[in-house]
Amino acid sequence: MLFKKYNWQSKVLGITLGITLLLLTLSVTFADTSTLRLGGNAPIGLITDHGYKAGDVVFSQRGVVIGLHALQSGTDTIETADVLKDYMFAPNYIITSTQIFSTTYAPHDHITLMAIMNYHERYMQMEGSYQQGDHQKQPVGIYNIDSNGFGDIKFDTLLTLLKKEHLTLVGNIGVSLPAGSIAKKGDDGRVLPYPMQLGSGSYEARPGITVFGTKEDWSYGSQLISSLPLHQNARKYRHGNTFTVTAWSTQRVNNWFQFGGRLLFSHKAAFSSSGPELNQSISPIHQIDSQGSTQLDIAISTDFMIPTPTRGPLERNRLAFEIQIPVYQNLTGIQLINRLQFTAGCQFFFR
Repeated sequence: MLFKKYNWQSKVLGITLGITLLLLTLSVTFADTSTLRLGGNAPIGLITDHGYKAGDVVFSQRGVVIGLHALQSGTDTIETADVLKDYMFAPNYIITSTQIFSTTYAPHDHITLMAIMNYHERYMQMEGSYQQGDHQKQPVGIYNIDSNGFGDIKFDTLLTLLKKEHLTLVGNIGVSLPAGSIAKKGDDGRVLPYPMQLGSGSYEARPGITVFGTKEDWSYGSQLISSLPLHQNARKYRHGNTFTVTAWSTQRVNNWFQFGGRLLFSHKAAFSSSGPELNQSISPIHQIDSQGSTQLDIAISTDFMIPTPTRGPLERNRLAFEIQIPVYQNLTGIQLINRLQFTAGCQFFFR
């Protein structure tokens, strides 16, 4: 099994540390510390953290992998055998891989425009006990399902509300457009459970506020961001409101390398519905009221300025990594536990 003894976590950590050491070596070898300098960037897991100067154009790509494994209700562990007493299937694990592409343009020193597009790949393994057929119970065993495609499209406007020498206040006004599918089906023709769908199916408001500061080789900040679905979708259900608060700090080691950490608290309300739901007897994750959560995470990050031979339009290229680990989860209904999130990304600056 992929998650056996959670060896995949140690592999991800090992690969990350290996890449970090390699890039740090390149930084020391090729850096011209008199001309180039890594800025006080927030961890790569944050997207709408600060505005840019007028004329800046930034292209970003982030890869995010999330692993969910083992069942929990509230803060209590649930055994698969107990779930199979009441349902046809129990989820074993879900792996999600998301590519996040963003384009940023600053028409003014106090206004930054951003467009974000996601491509999702999701894989889930479910385990069944027995099902009734031909007047007798037949073993089901392992059942694998997957889905992939583009998710919802987001547009954000970052407004620099206050800017001092070492402190900046940025407001976020954003909207999410329902481009991702909410009707993905499996090989059997059944609509897949909610975690395997690619979008919310509704327009969402995305207000937020960010405080960002620097002091010598340190940068720090805090952000409140929310996602507020504005209506029920075509399948007559609505995602719950989501609120995320994060605080971070980074330290620049040299002109090419910085590391940091952050703390995240997120709350996602349960879904609501006024229409027909999925077959409730298939599994817990087919239920509307098994979707909400409250979670506290810690994350560590590394940041590199990609070596370039000379100063020029690409001199601020950035390569960064972040590992995010939940330390507390309170889940609504019976759900899979979020074990780890890994983010790798790069940014290309143009002026």
